This record gives sequence, C-alpha cells and structure tokens, in this order.
Amino acid sequence: MGDIFADKPVSINGIFLGMDSDHVILYQAREGRAFFKSASDTGEIQEIVSVPSDLLPSFFWTKNYAGNGMIGFLTKEDEFVLYEQNHRLARFPDIRRTVMPPWYAYMPDRDTIFMEWACYETRSGRKKWDFPLPVAERAYKKFLACETWRELPNDLIMTQINVDQENIYISLMDQSGNIMRSVSLPIFYAYHNVGVAQNYIYLIQPIENTRFPAEVILFDFNLNEIGRYDVDSNRINYEVWFDSHNKHFYVLGNGIVTRVNIMDGQKRIDPIPFDQIEISSWGVLPNDMLYFVKKERELFFLDPQENMECVLRHKIKGYCLKLVPLENGNVLLVSLNNRKKEQVILQVICFDKQAPVN
Repeated sequence: MGDIFADKPVSINGIFLGMDSDHVILYQAREGRAFFKSASDTGEIQEIVSVPSDLLPSFFWTKNYAGNGMIGFLTKEDEFVLYEQNHRLARFPDIRRTVMPPWYAYMPDRDTIFMEWACYETRSGRKKWDFPLPVAERAYKKFLACETWRELPNDLIMTQINVDQENIYISLMDQSGNIMRSVSLPIFYAYHNVGVAQNYIYLIQPIENTRFPAEVILFDFNLNEIGRYDVDSNRINYEVWFDSHNKHFYVLGNGIVTRVNIMDGQKRIDPIPFDQIEISSWGVLPNDMLYFVKKERELFFLDPQENMECVLRHKIKGYCLKLVPLENGNVLLVSLNNRKKEQVILQVICFDKQAPVN
C-alpha cells in the first residue's frame, strides 16, 4: 500500500452544504449578504453566488443543490430558486418544503433537474412530469411514500416507493418519466434500506420481521435479481458496501464485518477493534480499504487483505462531517470545528505517495 499520511489541515470559514465533484460547497453570511462558495481540497475558494441574506429562511439548508456550476436553495417565499453566477435561472414554486432531509436533486444535463417527485426545466422552472407511480394511485394506502431515488449509469433512474407497511416497489424509469420495469417486495417496514452502490441495487432487511439475521437482495441495473444472502448478525447496520471488483459486499453488525462473495455466497467474518455503538459512519474506499469513524472524532483504515490490520489511526480535527474519495485516489476528510461552528476543516489523507519530511 505504501505510505499513508494526513496532509496539514486547512480551515475555511463557512457552513458545509455538500460536495460538487471534488469541491466542497460552503455557505457564509456576513454584512447582510449570503455567500455560496466552492473550495478545493487545498482550501482554494471561489465564490459562486451572492444574494441578500433576508432572501433565505433559517431552514433553507433543508433544500439545496450544487452542480454544473449552479446553486439552488429555498427562499422565504416557499419556492426553490436556481442561480448561476448571481443570475437567477428559474423559480420552482411547488417544491415540497415540508419534506425534510434527506433531500436529493440531480441534473443529467444543464437543461433538466430532478427534485423530489418531479422533473423540471432549469431555464423556465416548468414541470416536465411527476414521478410515475408503478400502480394506480387509488391502490395505495396511507403509508404511500417515495423513500428514495437515484440515477443509474445506464441513464435510467431507480425509485423506491413504499406502498404500505408491508410492501414496496422498486422501479426503473427513463429520463422521460416512463416506467420501464418494477418489482414488488415484501418488507418489514421499520427496518429496511434500499440503496445503489457500485453495479448493484440492494435491499437489506431483517428476515421474517425479526431484527436478525438479515437478508441482502441484490439486483443489477435492469432489476434482474442477482441473489439473496443471509447475514447472521444482530444490531445490523442497514448499509451495504461493495469492493472495487464487484465480487464481494460488506455488511456490519454486532461488532463484526461480514464479507460475502456475490457469486457463491461464501462468507468471511472479521471482528472490528471497537464497539459498534461507537461507530459514527463506515464504508469501503475505491482502493478496497475499509474506513470507520469512531464517535465522530477518530478515523481508522483497516485493510481486509491483511486480516483487518489497522493501517491508519487518525485523530480528527473537530467533528467528522464527510469522507470523500477524490479522483486522484486520495481521500478528503471534511470536519466541523468544535469551537467555531461556522468553520470547516479540510484534510487530505494521501495514499501511495512519499510521506513529507518533517
């Protein structure tokens, strides 16, 4: 693996909103104006949009978007606006403000934006179409909810719609809002998660309405079922992570990491060196290293190829907000200054480079 080391941390004033490719998007208010800024991993800042502060409600962060050089956010007029270089492109007055995070938006091109249950034109704000329902609306019960949707590399979009407390639909639709295929799955409503990772759509949930063991169901991006896998762990974490070769997936539960071979279902179980309750977040990096954030204050890298050897233990400056793989193979650690709540700390974790000389 070579040397792994952390670059010198860089502090930037602002509130963290999210990522646009390798750049951090920040918000800062001063002297009656609100500034949206983009920062590189080395702390170089570029202002994107500046508007009067009184345009924004205190909860504007519940709906924001950054991408394609554009910034979108809520206003006090209960509408979503999209800006580019201080020029307002469009207003979207029918965005559902009452739906709290997680919020997700996606622009396949500069002329189209998907938000919540609808697709809009970015220049006019006109709604193109609502997200389609896989069955007649009258067939749904009071629990009808769109839990998630994600764009796929094959230009289709995956949606998950909960019908009631017992059934969900996972559907594929094209960029024009036509449903191409749907599958209906029984679920235990309180404990399940649908996600997209690597080359797969996955569902993870307990088996037979119990908290353990858990079952992982994998689909390809055409909703063909790949396999079903039992994972004998309680206190399961409802995330699934895949290695870079798409040969294995990992789940976390009861203080152990279980690696499952997708082809034959064989499992390898490895304990983790700390209590699962202490884990704030975890995942698999593109270089197949496993990372764990402990109590938001400490970062661990474990190497699954070396019996989960800990190859890096790093004290985080402040509280961890996000860990972002960069295009150059390094990892950007974004944390919040625990003393200055409007200051973000950026620190690059470097792989396969010559460590700096002190």
